[in-house]
Amino acid sequence: MLTEEILKADEALAGLAPEQLSAIATLSKNDEETVIGSKVGEIHGGYDTDVLNVTGIAKNQGEKSYDYVKRVLGDYKGKVEAGAGATEKLTEAQNEVTRLKAEMAKGGDAEIKAQLDKAKQDLTDLTGKYDADKSAWDTEKTQWQKDQETAKINKAFGKATEGLTFKAAYPEGVQKTLINAAKAQVLAEATPSEVDDVMVFRDKDGNIMRNPANRNSPFTAEELITAKLTDALEPAKKQTGTGTGDDKTPKIDVVDLTDLAGATTQLAADELIVTHLLQKGLVKGTGAFAEEHQKIRLDNGVDKMPVR
Repeated sequence: MLTEEILKADEALAGLAPEQLSAIATLSKNDEETVIGSKVGEIHGGYDTDVLNVTGIAKNQGEKSYDYVKRVLGDYKGKVEAGAGATEKLTEAQNEVTRLKAEMAKGGDAEIKAQLDKAKQDLTDLTGKYDADKSAWDTEKTQWQKDQETAKINKAFGKATEGLTFKAAYPEGVQKTLINAAKAQVLAEATPSEVDDVMVFRDKDGNIMRNPANRNSPFTAEELITAKLTDALEPAKKQTGTGTGDDKTPKIDVVDLTDLAGATTQLAADELIVTHLLQKGLVKGTGAFAEEHQKIRLDNGVDKMPVR
């Protein structure tokens, strides 16, 4: 943040009046507060999303991020403590039955027998409750795991479709319907799973499905769902030839990834990659565009080239 003292110390600003220096310092302070506030909000938004994805517990309307995290952690702490308490009580009941059996073996009287009978009943009751609670916890855990998988799949397909360009004949509502149908088709034919935190798709035999058109790399969600939507998407622009026919459509040089072999600098390679992705129909500035751009850079060793 620029203060009046910092501004006064700069010789280039020596001619500014005190009110001008004050105005600049105020603007700097307000701008920094805006930037910091925006960044803090962005970080809290990320926390909220992560907590929801991990726990499946939604944030309440108007609830602050700190209170949200505290509530969720408190809920999980309570469940952990309840589980530990139930296990401890069950162990105590088992030990009591064992102790009273030993007393009876030594010739215990009617009172010891009555205590043993009660201890056995307590153990039966506790075992039944423990089994019921454990079954409920296991069911909840299984559902939570399913929710996490669903969240990851939805996120992957969301990123895969955010840069798609549909033909003008398909309004937004129809686009969503087509995307959902295409996603359902993909999931009916392939099973998503994670390998080293990367989502891959497996066929009915459990083998990772690979794309021969992309160096036999594992199919991405974008590649699979785009293939289902081909008829509804704007086709990539391609060069139509260099003849002397009557076609007045401007000719576009199509950039293929093999053209990167001729690039000698990162700048030149990045220009070719951007052109290639735009011709594929990806939208610059989207997550899908950035992800594919980075993948091509890594695959072709662009980062090892001189910058200029």
